[in-house]
Amino acid sequence: MQNFSNTAWVIIALLIIFILAINIWLFSTFRNKTDKNSTINLLRNSAKILRNPFMEENKKLEELSKLSLALKESAQEKLPSEHGDLNE
Repeated sequence: MQNFSNTAWVIIALLIIFILAINIWLFSTFRNKTDKNSTINLLRNSAKILRNPFMEENKKLEELSKLSLALKESAQEKLPSEHGDLNE
């Protein structure tokens, strides 16, 4: 054991600390896990986001488009009745 230099002992100590930290992290993650399928759900959601990264924004834009179209149609329906038949 005296053949190892001080640098080797430091590297061995850091490796042991790293392995212990990973084990503690895994144990705490497993212990605090509330849903058994949370990892699967996380992977599925990640896959959805990777396939379509702007999915939420696109949904909001579609909703905005539908609402603006409905507003435009309701404004066009009110316009002739208030100001007479200007479009004809």
